[in-house]
Amino acid sequence: MTAFVTARPLTPIVERTTPCKICATASPLFDVVDYHEDCYEDDGRRMALSGIPVYYYRCPGCGFLFTRAFDDWGTTDMTGPVTTLGNAEPPLDAAERHNHNFVPLLKEWFGEGLSSLRLLDLGMDRLAASLRQAGIPADPSEPAPGSPGPASPMAAGPYDVVLAFNIFEQLTEPLAFMKRIDRAIAPDGLLLVATPLSDGVDPAAVGIRRRPLRYVSPRRGQYSIFNAASLALALGSAGFRLAGFRQGIHIGLRRLPAFAERLFDQGAGWFTVNSLSGSR
Repeated sequence: MTAFVTARPLTPIVERTTPCKICATASPLFDVVDYHEDCYEDDGRRMALSGIPVYYYRCPGCGFLFTRAFDDWGTTDMTGPVTTLGNAEPPLDAAERHNHNFVPLLKEWFGEGLSSLRLLDLGMDRLAASLRQAGIPADPSEPAPGSPGPASPMAAGPYDVVLAFNIFEQLTEPLAFMKRIDRAIAPDGLLLVATPLSDGVDPAAVGIRRRPLRYVSPRRGQYSIFNAASLALALGSAGFRLAGFRQGIHIGLRRLPAFAERLFDQGAGWFTVNSLSGSR
């Protein structure tokens, strides 16, 4: 006679819905990836599966794609690899991951007036160090609670220009981070943001729920994937308007300062927010 054994019940390991970190709309689970998932592995080499699932939610209101798996990492030492992840590499900083020298670009935009501006780099000091070597006053960031990636000191302001290059995707609490920026930047300061937007590559926009999830790489610190709508809302929480996009940089401002008027001269080459928005 066959003996039947009661099966162990399976229970979810994450909540099925969670409030959006940008607009608070109830956001359902969208997809799950392995911790070693890496959208930058273009050469075909892939790390072995870690066995650590990372669940992402997508907001039906603003289109923000995010995970809560790292929300408690603000108090964790992020200076080296997480030992429980075996041979996983530590997240790369912005300059190392994207290998982009922003110094010539900033010189092109602001001209000779750049050396008279106060700049704050929210990265890991590589860009700030390059700017200082070029004779441009720039302060680096300091580790701060609330983000597993780089954050800002927010103590020595006000700054004319705040640089957040490849930082926003690493944030676990974007609105709290915007409050810190608000305290550091001058009333007519510029916020320059470089972060990949999901507009045009969002699977939900074309009726595809599953992978590929563009720009999702948990082990490289990409926890928050913005589109134009959610980025505009995040900046708007601190009174900034998402004014446009040019050469990979989004510009946020409250009022246009005199030193940045040349950026918006006719033919300056900025894309508007409407031209970016394609998915919600």
